[in-house]
Amino acid sequence: MPGVNITQSTGAPGDNIEVRIRGNGTIGNNNPLYVVDGIPTREITFLNPSDIKSMTVLKDASAASIYGSRAAGGVIVIETKNGSDRSGIQVSYFTGIQKVQNLPTMLNAEQYMQTVENAWDNAGYEGTNPYIEDRNRSDFADVDYLDELFELGRTQSAQVTASGGNEDTDYFLSAGYFGQDGPVVYDNDQYRRFNFRSNVNSNLNDRLKVGANLQASYEYKDRISSSGDSPGIIRHAFLRPPIIPVRKDPSDPTYSEEDPFTDLPFFQGPDSYESSKYEFSQNPIALAYFTDDAARTFKTFGNIFAEYSF
Repeated sequence: MPGVNITQSTGAPGDNIEVRIRGNGTIGNNNPLYVVDGIPTREITFLNPSDIKSMTVLKDASAASIYGSRAAGGVIVIETKNGSDRSGIQVSYFTGIQKVQNLPTMLNAEQYMQTVENAWDNAGYEGTNPYIEDRNRSDFADVDYLDELFELGRTQSAQVTASGGNEDTDYFLSAGYFGQDGPVVYDNDQYRRFNFRSNVNSNLNDRLKVGANLQASYEYKDRISSSGDSPGIIRHAFLRPPIIPVRKDPSDPTYSEEDPFTDLPFFQGPDSYESSKYEFSQNPIALAYFTDDAARTFKTFGNIFAEYSF
């Protein structure tokens, strides 16, 4: 749509989108004002996309003349479906998969050890190169942490609608479900949304018309940060040396079924240098397993009206 920019900062399930109609201003709220069936609101996460009949974007002086300063970022007018649009019962279902593409090729264990060995020599340190001796360590692994971190993601969507009516009354009922399991292992990046909507209008007599347009939604969102230091699992997957195994050896005294993962500190030595020689990041697989940032939200939206003609 000309003049409208829509972006999403991450690919996390259920992540919010950013809509800009007039670009980013220096002050104030740059988000557009949404008007759903005549009711202004600042967000529409409660709305099932399948219930939308039409959308109109107002981005000039006409928006401010109607909605005032709230329309500084533009206005998106949304009209939802009603019983007069189509009669009958409709059922739809969609499912799909997601796969992370174009991942960089990471160093394997041999390439990594050769790289850090060369880095030591090129830095001009005195003494024996410690990485040469470490080539004989039996507790090293050969792990591609990006490959370990991702799996196939899945998306499902189901929708049921019933609509109809007669000359005096029309109705539109809908129930929807949308579920998304992200591509990170252990299912701690997922999103679930349940929607219900009822739109009923009736002419009680020649002068009195009543109606109710009510919506309810329930959202469950479990997120894992994809950037930054904490937890920033993708960043840690890039930095984690491939020689450090994902899980501890069962013979390790710190091993347990509740926490089988290697993490800081792992390769401890007699001094601080030895302790930090390979420890550049946390274990991204452990972060994916233990991170629990679930949020549950219940929302209602709508209006009830009565019109009397004199």
